[in-house]
Amino acid sequence: MSKVSVREAALLTGKSRETINAATKSGKLSSARDGTNRKLIDVSELERVYPLVKTIDQIQQPSEPVKPRQVVSESDVRAEVVRLSERLAASEAMQDNLIAERSRERRQLEDEIANLRENLARAQEQHSKALLLITDQSQQASTGGGDWERSIKALEKRLANHEEQVRREREKNEEAERKLERYKRALHSERNKSLWKKLFG
Repeated sequence: MSKVSVREAALLTGKSRETINAATKSGKLSSARDGTNRKLIDVSELERVYPLVKTIDQIQQPSEPVKPRQVVSESDVRAEVVRLSERLAASEAMQDNLIAERSRERRQLEDEIANLRENLARAQEQHSKALLLITDQSQQASTGGGDWERSIKALEKRLANHEEQVRREREKNEEAERKLERYKRALHSERNKSLWKKLFG
């Protein structure tokens, strides 16, 4: 029966080389040394301990030859260069479009911010003017002079006249209601007198 190395024993059994070495060191698996001090294991001894998953012929088959590299022609290289150049140009064009779009959006935002700042400045200016006008009018009113005081007095006079007109109209209405009530009582009295005359002559 032939003998195999630790590597070949691992291939035959499907075990690792560490497992085979551990089995030989523990005495579970017998082994011997050749002239180069290489550890050899008898196949029958190996099969006694571990079931074989491959044959010696299978593990000793030469590996598949390396396939030669495919030779690329110069025309193929040029075609690939053209294709990559076109992809690069398309990518650069897309990048330029994105940069232009971002620049346009940035300009729009800058214009919008400028408009908002301008509107805010106008609003603050109008607020300051209104506050200054109110302050001036308050000062004029407190000193008792100026157009503001005259405007207030004129408004108070108009309000007083309106209230006087309302009072007069209310008095007229109340007087009319009193006259109507007197007329109703007089009419009722006349009706009663006519009834007594009819009854008692």
